[in-house]
Amino acid sequence: MLPPEGTTLNLIGDDGGSVALSADGTRLAFVAVNAKGSSRIWVRSLGKLKAEEIAGTEGATFPFWSPSGRSLGFFADAKLKTIGLDGGSAVALCDAPFGRGGSWSRRGLIIFAPDSHTSIYKISDSGGTPSPVTKIDAAIHTTHRWPRFLPDGLHFTYLAANHFRDGSHNGVYLGSIEGGESKLLIASDADATYASGYLFFLRNNVLMAQKFDPERGQLYGQPRPTVERVLYDPSIWKAVFDSSENGVMAYLLGDSVAGTQLSWFDRAGNKLSDVGEPNFQYEPRLSPNGQRLAVGIGDGGYSHVWVYELGRGSRMQVTFGMYDNGSATWSPDGSQLLIAAKRKHYSIYRVDSSGAMPEQLLLDTGSDTWPLDLSPDGRFLLFGQGINIGRVRSTLWIYKMSGDSSPSRLLQGDALESEGQFSPDGRWIAYTCNQSGRDEVYVIPFRATSGSPEGGYNAGTERVQVSLSGGHRPRWRRDGREICYMATDNAIMAVPVVSRGPRFEVGTAHPLFRANPGFTIFPYDVSPSGNKFIIITAAKEKTEPITLVENWPSDFR
Repeated sequence: MLPPEGTTLNLIGDDGGSVALSADGTRLAFVAVNAKGSSRIWVRSLGKLKAEEIAGTEGATFPFWSPSGRSLGFFADAKLKTIGLDGGSAVALCDAPFGRGGSWSRRGLIIFAPDSHTSIYKISDSGGTPSPVTKIDAAIHTTHRWPRFLPDGLHFTYLAANHFRDGSHNGVYLGSIEGGESKLLIASDADATYASGYLFFLRNNVLMAQKFDPERGQLYGQPRPTVERVLYDPSIWKAVFDSSENGVMAYLLGDSVAGTQLSWFDRAGNKLSDVGEPNFQYEPRLSPNGQRLAVGIGDGGYSHVWVYELGRGSRMQVTFGMYDNGSATWSPDGSQLLIAAKRKHYSIYRVDSSGAMPEQLLLDTGSDTWPLDLSPDGRFLLFGQGINIGRVRSTLWIYKMSGDSSPSRLLQGDALESEGQFSPDGRWIAYTCNQSGRDEVYVIPFRATSGSPEGGYNAGTERVQVSLSGGHRPRWRRDGREICYMATDNAIMAVPVVSRGPRFEVGTAHPLFRANPGFTIFPYDVSPSGNKFIIITAAKEKTEPITLVENWPSDFR
């Protein structure tokens, strides 16, 4: 099954959709991205030639079916949502900042993982307050995810895994909606699916099947490999596979996802060269002189910050703790990096860009914070605050690096603000805001009051809109005469700008080329001259077709 015309399948990564078969195996749901960069759920009836787009599922991830097959559950806008296929709007049931799978029972219950570091919760399909049904043993696991109801609607399977390097206790567990102790079924680094007397699970990147009695929660016999190899995404511990009770399978052929590739492109979109090897990479950030590149690199667990010496083609790890580290921001002289490091939550730390010194805590607000930029004089830190994973409910804040006062909110209001960056002269801030109902790029004035004893600042409220038809991820050219941003279709846009005293003038935006970014909060940066772009490009697996198999039990007979 090929992607719908004009779309690309989006089945892997943090913002993916995998594949989901209805209980009767007659319909397949999946996520695809259209030419404008908008992701939605599509449903293909196996009795029809084309898939249908489901309106009201913009930004959806990880869909799952209701038992009747007349509704879908999914995650979008930091919520767990449901939508009927007969029309009507999506209904938000509860918060789910970074959903990691759900399942829907005939008893009217939904079980789901609301975040990447939570246990499994249950909620009525009509809404209410969710409550936990599993409890994470922090000594061996950091996440419970990918729950799947068994036929009795009381028990379910789920994956328990560890973001740290030790995955010795990773496995598929059996849980109950009534709580209590869970039971390890099989050691694995991926989710599992039950159908027609068999439990399907991944072992060493091979999809295995073993006889399973769901009433007793007992495996029998020996596991056996299935006919095909299926794609596995170690960054989220998920196989792109599903199976139904009537003998239908859906999967993406492949092995383990290799990750993304850092590559240089010119302004026409021609690929110039690669940087390093494919890996799971996040938020590339060029040093002020453009000679070094900081990037987060992970392999399915937590990531660490590495620095590339671009002229030599070498790289060096600069964070070494056991926790997640990323969102690197350079000091003006390139000697230090500010990073977001996770302990109980994400706080901002300072680290030497050569890795010579341990991380030093700079700012802990008691909630997730991450650095965005330092003013050119090094006096002010622009940072985001909200929920770091997925940058949910993000707002922009300013912190004086002298440390003699508390952080202050840059702008007021309820809008989502993100992706801020100082202009090269420090007099303006470009950022993304959804106040109009969609993401757009704006610029506001920023004035340091160096003459005052407090050494404070004034941020103007008079915004200048840079993008006109949706945009985000702004980056300044180092001479301050151009702002680049990404349009909704992932086109890299360039906008000439001029600062005339208190006025900021914006020219006409024009597209340079369309990128193919892998999922990351900020997938690119601009060289100091503005002639080149370093971009994290998506894995090739996003272009593969879905394979459908009927009557799979015949292979086992």
